Amino acid sequence: GFNRAFLLLPDENIEFLEGKTAVGPSSYEEAWKIWQQVSEEEISLKDILYRKKDDEEYLTELTKRIKAVKIPINDKKVVGRTFLEKKPFNIKIAIKEFPIENEIGKLLDWEDFAIVPLLSRDRAVGVVIVDNHFNKRAITVEDINFLVMFANQAGLAIDNATVHKKLKESISSMEMANIKLQELKNYSENIVESITSAISVIDKNTMISSCNSSFENFIGLSKKEIIGRSLLKLPLKIEEFDLTGIIEETSTKGEPQELSKVHCIANNEEVIADISIYP
Repeated sequence: GFNRAFLLLPDENIEFLEGKTAVGPSSYEEAWKIWQQVSEEEISLKDILYRKKDDEEYLTELTKRIKAVKIPINDKKVVGRTFLEKKPFNIKIAIKEFPIENEIGKLLDWEDFAIVPLLSRDRAVGVVIVDNHFNKRAITVEDINFLVMFANQAGLAIDNATVHKKLKESISSMEMANIKLQELKNYSENIVESITSAISVIDKNTMISSCNSSFENFIGLSKKEIIGRSLLKLPLKIEEFDLTGIIEETSTKGEPQELSKVHCIANNEEVIADISIYP
């Protein structure tokens, strides 16, 4: 095992790796507290590390420290390289084989550490950094192999969780947009309904998709009988104009047309009406 572990995940634009959480003590006193608790309560270290957040007081400071870390992915130092090259590194500080981000060096007190990528379907989704800051045990090849196996499982889980979260957010956004559209539709319909003039919405083929109560009264039919029918199939006659041609022209040109003092027969009654047609 390892004394401490740190998780970093890419930001939305995959430009930075940001510290997200940490597991382990932040001081020798906290480390001693953990081991004493393990001994006295005869519980595993895993039980302690995965307790509820309210009980993890010794993790708070370490988590605060990692959350302050933000590493540019393309700076070609070890954290960025791990993510981009998708391969692990076992860093020996004394050897100075790889350049190390200053933030990471300070976080780990410039001591040896290992870093592995979190992979999902051959795609990097983050990195995990581990060290043995308190017991000073050297990190071996076997340790790295174990960590890689764990990281592959964790990477897939994190990727699935991220996809699920984004999907949930997208659905939530769509639902909110639909609610707003419905509210706007209801608002518009209420305005149209309150107008005393007869109003109907038709397409270029004269099919009616909606109308207000005044149009119902004008035609002498209910909305249920009107909507979905052609305007030409209603009990409405306007003989002096080519209504189909006017509707098609309005739809094509995108310009409104006004017809004044038009003689109509609606609901078996002769009326004189002003007709406005808007695209």
